[in-house]
Amino acid sequence: MTWTEPTLFDAIEEAEQAIADVEANADEAWMAEADRIIQNMTAGTHFIGEDVIKIVNERGFLTHDLRAMGPIIQRNARAGHIFKTGEYRAARTSHGSPKPIWEKRREG
Repeated sequence: MTWTEPTLFDAIEEAEQAIADVEANADEAWMAEADRIIQNMTAGTHFIGEDVIKIVNERGFLTHDLRAMGPIIQRNARAGHIFKTGEYRAARTSHGSPKPIWEKRREG
């Protein structure tokens, strides 16, 4: 058996599939509430994903895999609702690893 090093395209495809799998298995109500929270943020608000997770959970919505926040963030970024500030903050939910700080886009 020969091992072949994956290409960059293979890695991208695997990442996209993992994101799709997480989203498909996440609680739909949890995801909808997380999306609503981002949509209703005041323009200029800075946050990381775990900030949104905390609010969603405090409102009584739960999902088994918090990685479900990834697709929500990506969708809002692609739609132009949020953007990365270029700064990072340690996330308590992932052993202090640095996470990008997002900003809710101002209208206009």
